[in-house]
Amino acid sequence: REAYIRNHAIAEPSDYDVNFAMTPELLPEANALLKELEPMVFSEQHVSEHGISYDDIVLFSRLRSWTLIKGLEWPAKVKAYVDFYCKTCDIPSYELMAM
Repeated sequence: REAYIRNHAIAEPSDYDVNFAMTPELLPEANALLKELEPMVFSEQHVSEHGISYDDIVLFSRLRSWTLIKGLEWPAKVKAYVDFYCKTCDIPSYELMAM
C-alpha cells in the first residue's frame, strides 16, 4: 500500500487515510452510479449491443478496481459482467481484499 501511495498521488484531499475515512460518505454515491450503469450494460459478456469491444476493456478494468471497495451494492447485471470477465480472463477481483 505504501508503495502505491508514494507512486500514485491523488487530488485533494491528498491524504489516503482522509479519503478512506470518507468511504461512508461516498458509498451511497458510488452505489447510485452502479445502479445508473446497469441499464447501459447490454449483457454479462459485453457492454455494447454489437459485441465485445474496447469499451469492455476499459469498463472491466475500472469496475474491477471498484471490487476493492467494501460495502458496494452491485446490481445483478453489473456484478455478472465483472464476474464473467474475471473468470474469462483469469483475472481475480479484489473482493477478498476489499476495505
